[in-house]
Amino acid sequence: MINQILKDYTESRPEDIFINYNNQNITYSDMAYAVEGRIKSMQAINIQREDLVGIYLGNSLNLLEVLFACIEVQAHPLIIPSSFTSKEIENLNSAINISYFITDWDKSKNIKIKEVPVFAIEELSPGIGGCAPSLQYKPNNNQIACMLLTSGTTGNPKIAQISVQNIIESCKSWDARISFKKDDIYLNCLPLHHIGGLSIIFRSLLYGFKIILVDEFKEDDCINKIIQHKVSLISLVPTMLSRLLKAKQIIDIHKILRVIILSGSYCSTSLLQDAINKKLNIYKAYGMTESSSGISGFWVKDNLEYIESVGTPHNNINFKIKNNHILVKGPAIIGSYYNGEKFDNWYNTYDTGYINSDGFLYVFGREGQAISGGENIDILEIKNIIASHPDVKDVFIQTIKDEEWGEKMVAYINSKTIDKDKLKKWLKTLISNHKIPKEFIFINRDN
Repeated sequence: MINQILKDYTESRPEDIFINYNNQNITYSDMAYAVEGRIKSMQAINIQREDLVGIYLGNSLNLLEVLFACIEVQAHPLIIPSSFTSKEIENLNSAINISYFITDWDKSKNIKIKEVPVFAIEELSPGIGGCAPSLQYKPNNNQIACMLLTSGTTGNPKIAQISVQNIIESCKSWDARISFKKDDIYLNCLPLHHIGGLSIIFRSLLYGFKIILVDEFKEDDCINKIIQHKVSLISLVPTMLSRLLKAKQIIDIHKILRVIILSGSYCSTSLLQDAINKKLNIYKAYGMTESSSGISGFWVKDNLEYIESVGTPHNNINFKIKNNHILVKGPAIIGSYYNGEKFDNWYNTYDTGYINSDGFLYVFGREGQAISGGENIDILEIKNIIASHPDVKDVFIQTIKDEEWGEKMVAYINSKTIDKDKLKKWLKTLISNHKIPKEFIFINRDN
């Protein structure tokens, strides 16, 4: 269905802009042509239905072209964060059976796995598959549309398998709250390896609005794009909102933006109040990868008495509390993890919280996990990696609430020989930057 919508737009709205990326307008016909070329090139290298394709790309437009091509040939696209190190990719591949990697020339040096074919996007040109039409499969809404990494609570990443139907149901529930319009312009500054960023692409396809797509959030650039393109919608995590509110031009954007969707991590009441005082219309939401994006939310300015909550359930979503854990069910919830557990009826988020008498959900957090800057981080993974350094005797990691980051990790290190700079440099060879604790405190040192 997803690619069929793109094909329909190619006939009904061929010159309408789908995405603006790096100041280049990509029409629906441009995207359809590019996807068809990617399909032919993927079939030429023998990517087949249900092959697991690891997409490791820094260019968001290339990523989307490959993703849509995978959906069309019914391969299983796993979007790998472009920040992943060689070690993280090696660990990922040892846990699952990746059939192919699609990357770029620059990032290909990080993939040192000889048994898996690696193809650079630069070599998969539209002409590689020749002039013959691409192989067509009957659309199936139960097929996997994308696979995304999500942090578990055991030190190992889990992979959420999100179906086309999950995405459609999520988009419908969001439309019931936000009321998307064809003339909306949505600034997408969230990474596409997160469901928060990727879901915006799918909403655009279903409801026909234009996207301004950026690879990286920069507050001044963000405000300039809001003003330049007359952006009406934007999704942010609290860290982004905090930085945006400090920018000089913030006083101008409330006249342009109709909604800021805020989710991804803990948000302080003072930050929300600051946004409301600046006349920004905030829709605060709660969701996760396993729920195909947000599943609850509320308009903050209309419900200030519930400002610390995450709102009420979206359409067709039900919550209940069991042993202090938040359980959820609904058609947007995935059926299973890759190579792992299946969910029967209720999905346990392992977030702790409660539901008040008015139906508003309150979330306290998840044991063993930090959400910092919108990124889920498994604390046990980080602790074990730091503890593996030969000069570290012991490590303890504490998470604390933070105005900018939502939560931040503080690492207490028992070592007499290593310093912070050397430890951080070593960690950067093993894990992505966002996983590195924001503070290091060394204990048991000689004075």
